[in-house]
Amino acid sequence: MHPIRVARLAAGLSQRQLAHRVNVEKVTVSGWETGRYAPSPQRAKALCRVLPTLSLDAIYRDAPGTRQDPRDE
Repeated sequence: MHPIRVARLAAGLSQRQLAHRVNVEKVTVSGWETGRYAPSPQRAKALCRVLPTLSLDAIYRDAPGTRQDPRDE
């Protein structure tokens, strides 16, 4: 399971709630959690603020590439 999903579930948040807190669309959170996209550095930092069990290393550790969702700007 992707570290963003693990941290989100541990925080008791839905994808929609997390999306609202980091100012993206729900589909963007889904893309991060499936590994389709990696969050931008700005969004990754926001994720770490909202999800205290998450680290930047964990977000990017297993990322197959650094392709970012075009909506994440």
